[in-house]
Amino acid sequence: MPRGAGTVCLRPMMNLLAFLSDFHPVAVHFPIALLPTVALLALYQRLRPEAQLGSAIRSLLWLALLACVCAMLLGLGNRAFNGHGGEEVNSHAILGIATTVSVMLAAFLYQFPHWALLLTRGLVRVSGLALRIGWGVFRALWIIVRALLRFVLIPVRLLLWCSARLLPKVHAGLEVRRQAFALRAKQAAARIRYRLHTVIFEYLRPDGSLWWQNGALATSVVLVLATGLYGANLSHGEDHLTRNMPQALRTLLLEDQLSGSQLDQAYFEKEVQPVLRRSCVKCHGDQKQKKNLRLDSYAAVVGSGVVKYQNPEGSELLRRLLLPRDHTAAMPPLHKGRPLQADDITVVVHWLQGHSLESLVSQTGGLAPELKALARQLPAIDEKRLSELNTLEGLRVRRLVNNYDLLTVNLSHVAPIHIEAALNRLAPYAVNVLYLDASNLQLTATQWQRLSGFGNLQRLNLKSSNIGTAEIQYFKPLAQLQWLNLFSTGVALSVAEIRAMMPGLNNIYLSAAESES
Repeated sequence: MPRGAGTVCLRPMMNLLAFLSDFHPVAVHFPIALLPTVALLALYQRLRPEAQLGSAIRSLLWLALLACVCAMLLGLGNRAFNGHGGEEVNSHAILGIATTVSVMLAAFLYQFPHWALLLTRGLVRVSGLALRIGWGVFRALWIIVRALLRFVLIPVRLLLWCSARLLPKVHAGLEVRRQAFALRAKQAAARIRYRLHTVIFEYLRPDGSLWWQNGALATSVVLVLATGLYGANLSHGEDHLTRNMPQALRTLLLEDQLSGSQLDQAYFEKEVQPVLRRSCVKCHGDQKQKKNLRLDSYAAVVGSGVVKYQNPEGSELLRRLLLPRDHTAAMPPLHKGRPLQADDITVVVHWLQGHSLESLVSQTGGLAPELKALARQLPAIDEKRLSELNTLEGLRVRRLVNNYDLLTVNLSHVAPIHIEAALNRLAPYAVNVLYLDASNLQLTATQWQRLSGFGNLQRLNLKSSNIGTAEIQYFKPLAQLQWLNLFSTGVALSVAEIRAMMPGLNNIYLSAAESES
């Protein structure tokens, strides 16, 4: 056989497997639909034994097992052929495998109920043995403790011996009470052993198969729902269930957390975070958290419940900042932090009112002259094209300022399976992008290299992504880059080394211990 012929023969098969793996999102819906249906049938059978649904339950369970196996194999193939990775993808895969194993166990237990009875009997025997061993250990420990107590209480025993000689009636009364207490203790121990062994495990014996069958089925339903939720988070973003929630329900259920999450992250990191770092992080940072409150990151602030979207007056953070300095609840406390100036308060209020970084630019006199000159040289982007860019799930593209073709792009909510499509859509307008949020992304080296082609970038957020020291080299040619966030990444360089590599940077966020602004 000529050299390389085997690879050529395998290529069509690999292409076919890659094609089939793309049907994973279709296959996963079958077990999600089948398993709750089986659970409802099992519940109905439990309530109405005369319904005789055992055959239907067993058939649907085997069908659900087949669907789980197909979905699991297609999912693993999808991850392998499309290069998906990261902690969330791995968790989704582990849950999918666990679901398949649980459904397999449930199908076998419903098909062969005598196995469940054997398991029940084995559990009873093992539990009985465990109880006997535990009781023996307890008795041995009690003998040791009793001997120690008898030794420690020698003076008391001498006193009792003397009292028995001098006051025989008192001693006889004490002896009767001791014997009564010992009898009650033995009776209590016997009752505990009876309840643990006789009541619990004998209760399982009449129909032990149902316990195992229903337990395996319930576990399967919980696992398949959790797996589906993880998959939906990967495809549609973690906020897909609350994205279109009515405002009344949003306020009722998620008022603090969700309203805070609507506050603009870019504005917080550029304007609000420096204010909090100067005055608040000393007592509410990663090293020290008074009242269990952290104010050193966007996620910590919006998740704390102290800020509310478009409601500065209802935000506990602003209320504390506006209190008189000598007030006991004022923040920062007197003599314990740099007091906030009027401009600092304005920045916080502006953020809590729901304004974004773009609105800040427009309110401070518009674009700088050099940016206006740059915008005139860039490809024009009409509203139709801008809308087309935003049709991809998770991709958010906005104008930095109205009437100018300068863009701010957020890729952090794009699912891994759509990253390549997002980069392809953005490629014609790469030079128009000034602000790019690529936080939490798990990209390949080729995809990082493609991102470095956004030649006019001024702000780049790579927090919690998988970028490393090798990939950061791709961004050396970005002469316009002024702001870079590498917090929680694999970049093993110091701030000085990064600044030497990209001298135009004004703000570098590398770690809690080493940042420079």
